[in-house]
Amino acid sequence: MAEPSTIARPYAEAAFRLADAQGKLAEWSAVLGNLSAVAAGLDVTVDWDEVTTYSNGAGVQPGDTITYKVYRDGVLLAAGGCADPVAGTSCIDTVPGAGAYSYYVKAVNTCPNTGDASDAKSICAGGSSDTSIEVSANEIISGESFTVTVFDCLGLSLGHELHTDYINKAFSDISATPGSFTNTSARTSDVHAPEVTETAIDSGLFITTVTTGLAGAGANVDVNPMTGSSPPDAYTDRIDVSYIFGVPPPTVSVTVTPNPCDTTPSSPTNFRVVNTTGNFGIEIGWNAVTTNIAPFAGVPTGPPNPSFPSYDLGGYYLEERVVSDGGALVQDWQAYDDGTGIVPAGTTTVSFNVNNGKLKDNVYSYRIRAIDTCSPAEESATAGPVNETVP
Repeated sequence: MAEPSTIARPYAEAAFRLADAQGKLAEWSAVLGNLSAVAAGLDVTVDWDEVTTYSNGAGVQPGDTITYKVYRDGVLLAAGGCADPVAGTSCIDTVPGAGAYSYYVKAVNTCPNTGDASDAKSICAGGSSDTSIEVSANEIISGESFTVTVFDCLGLSLGHELHTDYINKAFSDISATPGSFTNTSARTSDVHAPEVTETAIDSGLFITTVTTGLAGAGANVDVNPMTGSSPPDAYTDRIDVSYIFGVPPPTVSVTVTPNPCDTTPSSPTNFRVVNTTGNFGIEIGWNAVTTNIAPFAGVPTGPPNPSFPSYDLGGYYLEERVVSDGGALVQDWQAYDDGTGIVPAGTTTVSFNVNNGKLKDNVYSYRIRAIDTCSPAEESATAGPVNETVP
C-alpha cells in the first residue's frame, strides 16, 4: 500500500485473556479493542496496550519485567522487528510477500510465566486493496486461454482463519457464496463460475485458467458466435471477470478478438495491369488485403459476410497463363517466382518478364489469391484473371 491503513475487517476485536492460576499475568480486559495491525507495503506495525496487573487485580510487582511474544500466522517471530522477546508494546514485522496475515500476542513475566494468547487480528499487507483481480493477458484471440489470479487477503470476507478457503464452493459451516467469482461474455452472456481452491492455507490467492472459444469445443466461456451481419466491431467479444467481495468489488476485462484461423483472407481488390513495357515486362498491381472474412469454421453467417481486421496475412499467391494470338495454350497457369507463387505481405506490385521466348501477340493472363499464416493456410477467393496482350 502507498499509505498505511488500518485493516477494515478484523477477524476479532477481542484482546488478551491471561490465566489466573499459578502466578500467571492478570486478565487483559483493558486491552480489549486496543490490539491493532497496520500495514504499509510489506511492513506491518503491531500495537497493544501494556499489561499492568495480574489476574488477581494486583499491580505488576516492581522488578517483574513484562515482555511480549508476537506470533504471525501461529508462528512465534524469532527474527526481525518483532523478534522474541519484545520489550515494548509495539513492533514492526516485515512480511515475506503480499497476502493475508494474522497476529496475536502473549505476555511473559520474569518467572517466566506466559499468558494466554489473544484472538487474532487480521491484516492485508503488500497490496493496494484487500481484494483484487489480475489477468495474464488483457487481449487474446478466441480459443486462447488466460489465467485469473484473485487476491482475497481476508479469506472470502469471512475472517482470517488457518484453513484453506474456496471460491464458489458452499460449506455447511462457511458460506463461500457460489457465483461470487464469474467470467462473463459480454456478447453471449455465457457465464463461467469455476470452483477455485486457495493456493495454500491463508495465502489469499486463488488462481484458475479460463479458456475461450465456441460452445462444445472445450471452452469455459462461449464467445464469438459470429452470426448475422453486424458491424465488424460487434464481433469482438469482452470477458468481464468479477469478484463480489472487496470495496468496491474488483472487475477486470479481457478483449477477445476472432481467431484469424477461423476466417479466410478477403480477396485482393483493384487487381489490374499497372504498366506494360514493350516486349520486356508487364507490371501487375492490387490493393493490400487488410481484412479477413466470414464464414467462420463451423459457424453460419447471414449475408453479407462480415469482415474483420486481418491479423495474419501471410502474402499472396500469384499465377500467370499465356495463350497465343491464335488461341493455342503456350503456358498453363504457373506460379510466380520460379514456382513458389508467394508474394510477401506488404507487396502490392509485381513485374513479369515476358521477353522470354514467347511469341508476339500473346495474351498474358494473371490471377491472385491472398493467403494467411495458418497451417494449413486459408486462401481467399481468386481475383482476376486480368489480361494483357504484348504486341
